[in-house]
Amino acid sequence: ISSLMKGGAMKAEDKPLWYDIYQAFPPKLEPRFDRAAPNMPVRDIFYKEDVVRA
Repeated sequence: ISSLMKGGAMKAEDKPLWYDIYQAFPPKLEPRFDRAAPNMPVRDIFYKEDVVRA
């Protein structure tokens, strides 16, 4: 997208909403489709209200 804006193919006001956030907070690792997801356990989250609903 930055190349499109530099080349004049895309105006600055037409850039996506996420572009500034992605520039300010780049990912720690390059996002790739072939990287395996980390094997992290998912914790159960319970609130007091859950007892009433159950």
